Amino acid sequence: PTSLSFMEPYLYVIGNFTAVNSLIRKSVASFNVNTGELTNWSYNFSNSIGLGQVSGAEIYLGGGMGLVGDQISPPLKKIDRLGNQVYW
Repeated sequence: PTSLSFMEPYLYVIGNFTAVNSLIRKSVASFNVNTGELTNWSYNFSNSIGLGQVSGAEIYLGGGMGLVGDQISPPLKKIDRLGNQVYW
């Protein structure tokens, strides 16, 4: 991982990976620290993410994100804890 961010009860892991515990997680994943389990939260980036920070209910991500699904993503993105893009 290149970045770890914590917001009770979730640990967000950001880096250059494509899977966690054999499940597809492209560059971002989250774990429930109370159970230790990987959550369903996922965001499908085509490139790696270099940094991440959690603030309240939003996650800020930066790096060479490339495509998110089939759309071009800017190098800085804000998403909510459900994986929805937050526009600013």
